[in-house]
Amino acid sequence: MIDSNEDSPAIGWDYLISRICAREVKQVADVAVEPETLRTMLERLATVARSKENGRGPLDSDAIASAFRDAFGQSPNERTQVLLLRLPGLASVPGSENSREFIDDDLTDACRAGDVLRFIAAPHDDTVDFSEASVELGDIGSQLIANKTKNLSSKQSSHALQISSDRRFSYLSLDILKSLQINSASYEGNQIRIVDGYFKVIELLDSSDFSRVTFSECLIESVDILAGEGSIISRNLPNFERCAIGTLSGVKGLEDLPKGKFDDGCQIERFSGIGNTNAEILDSDLPMSVRVLMTILKKTFFQAGGARQEAALYRGLDVRAKAYVADILSILQRNGLLRPSTKNGPTLWQAQREKIVEARAIMEAPVTNKSSVIREVREL
Repeated sequence: MIDSNEDSPAIGWDYLISRICAREVKQVADVAVEPETLRTMLERLATVARSKENGRGPLDSDAIASAFRDAFGQSPNERTQVLLLRLPGLASVPGSENSREFIDDDLTDACRAGDVLRFIAAPHDDTVDFSEASVELGDIGSQLIANKTKNLSSKQSSHALQISSDRRFSYLSLDILKSLQINSASYEGNQIRIVDGYFKVIELLDSSDFSRVTFSECLIESVDILAGEGSIISRNLPNFERCAIGTLSGVKGLEDLPKGKFDDGCQIERFSGIGNTNAEILDSDLPMSVRVLMTILKKTFFQAGGARQEAALYRGLDVRAKAYVADILSILQRNGLLRPSTKNGPTLWQAQREKIVEARAIMEAPVTNKSSVIREVREL
């Protein structure tokens, strides 16, 4: 689960984009440009790029000119051409004259947050059309939105979510839903439907009340229900109707869920209960190093909450098992599954959500899994 905190990568990207824009406007002679305006243009281009398969481009000259008009209130001219040629974070597309694309996924994701934040602040402003979006926000964008909306009333974000769903902006609706959940807030509006979206992963904590939200006729690769070990899943979860779901993770079957959360029209290919409790994992016949790896993955990826204190990853282990923890954390960090943070207190370990498929594969088949993580852990 994404954790909204002051040491998140989103804070760094937010600062970096502001600094880059401040630097770039100083390089353009004879044109009065505010850094904030240049940033708005980049954010608009990132929104347009959400309609592209890779989420970064290509963006043709018409799209760039349109984003310029939206941000600057006028069409580009010869004096501003230098600025367009120097747009930070974008590069030419080989074989496509006059087209550009973002060169970094994290930068792009941070820029995507801008138009979402503007929509939350003014949901009745129809300047931006999110109907063509087909790429979800990643962790960076979601964190950035959550950080900048944590002091807003949940009613304001709920109102924006209701307007977004009314306009059938399915991806924008999920963006806002994520920000509410990261901030441990609930949806406080009328019943809404998020319709006809194609989502890779929807993560759900039942601590936020989304019971008046329904995903309808969506194609979802994975729905991950994150609950504490042994906890009872409440009716706070959203509802699903006529959805095609690849994996429903966190439960062993619909009988583990409140009745009616998934209607008879839903097609679920498989359930992934991430099978056992930590105690059962530790009592298994797997090598001790693999058992410890699985308890760490379960605590960081598949249980409720945000980043985990390092001390919590030792909890419940005997002396022999504890001896593996430090090396396994290093392996997980090196392979990009976990990220440590030591700011203002004890070390926290944050799961990198883009690696959840790899983490799930290890949990489900630790004996046959051939990932570099398993290989390195077995060699300990």
